[in-house]
Amino acid sequence: MEPSDNQPVYKASTLAPGQPGYRNRPGRTGLDPFENDQEQGYMIGLAIRSLFRRIRRLFQKRS
Repeated sequence: MEPSDNQPVYKASTLAPGQPGYRNRPGRTGLDPFENDQEQGYMIGLAIRSLFRRIRRLFQKRS
């Protein structure tokens, strides 16, 4: 079934370009629950990477 010109077509959240929370889709305001989870996971990942980098630098300075 082909979408008509007057029907909005949305890509799945995993296929839309950009990071969660930093993209706009027509007819949508805010983040949906799936994007909230993606954004939270992204931020936790940043915090963990930052923590490991600081720990690694600390041990490199001691050596």
